[in-house]
This record gives sequence, C-alpha cells and structure tokens, in this order.
Amino acid sequence: MSGARRHKKQVVETCRSVSVFTLKRHNVFSRGQSGGTITWSYWLADPAFSVSFFYRPSTHPMLSLSYDLIDHWDLPLHIDQDVRLVTAPCQFGGVRYWFLCPRYCGMRVGKLYLPAGAERFGCRRCHNLTYRSCQEHDDRVNKLARDPELFAEYVHSKQPGLQLLGYRAAMRILRKDGLW
Repeated sequence: MSGARRHKKQVVETCRSVSVFTLKRHNVFSRGQSGGTITWSYWLADPAFSVSFFYRPSTHPMLSLSYDLIDHWDLPLHIDQDVRLVTAPCQFGGVRYWFLCPRYCGMRVGKLYLPAGAERFGCRRCHNLTYRSCQEHDDRVNKLARDPELFAEYVHSKQPGLQLLGYRAAMRILRKDGLW
C-alpha cells in the first residue's frame, strides 16, 4: 500500500452554509412571513455570493432559497430551492427549528452546506463533508505509542485528565506500530 494516498474529504469550513440557528437568532421564524439575504464575501476569493430567502409559516413551514451560480461550463445558473422546516418541542417550552435535508437523506439538521462545485444545498452527509479537526493528526496517540508504561497508566487510570482518547483508538495505533 506504499505510495497510495487517501483522498481527503472536503471540509465544512470551506463551504457556504445556512444555519437554522442563525435564522432563529435574527427572528426570521417569529415574524410570520419574512425574507432577507445572506451574503458571503470572503469565500475562496470569489466575488460576493448571496442567497435570498423567504420563510413561509404554515402547517409545513418552508424556507425558499434563491441564488445564482456559475455552472461547470461557465454559464450562469439560477437555482430556486425549497427546504422544509420541522419543529421539536423544547424541554422548558418553546420550539426548536430544524431543516429537513433537501437532497437525498431527509435528515433533520441544523445547517445546510453548499460546497464548491455543488449546485444545491444539502447536509454534511449528503455532500460527504467532514470537519477540519477530524483530518488533523492527534500527537497524543504517538506519545502513547512510544511509551508503553504511559499507555498502561492511561488504560488503568480513572483520572479524567489521562482519558485522552478512546481505548480502541489507542489499541489500533499500538497494533499498527507493532507495539502491542
């Protein structure tokens, strides 16, 4: 397997996103029908990108997104995308809003993403996205792999400060390096 490189997934930090929590914080859902614009101006040195939205409350609340892209052939493309919203009761009253993923899975999510090259917003799973922190290496694993005594102390410790990573993850690393 030498020379083979694993393909890294695209990370959510490089995507445009629409957050139900941000919309709630700006009282979009409490005003009845309302609309507005979300603008990104920092994204990968692209010109400003805007999404117009319109919220329609009803028995099946809907958020309509409208935006313009440049497609794979450098032609302008106008997209209108409807996203269903659902509510869940909160423990101490009120409701929490969620998007239903408009792509394939229909999962209840708090954020929808539009990665580079995609035409429609969708959840993290449908776009096969990950977080940057998931792709960064944890040096604590190497430290445990180099010092079997420290590993034994970690495994048998009940102190929260020494519970650095999961037992299975540490064992997998030690086995891979031939130390266990």
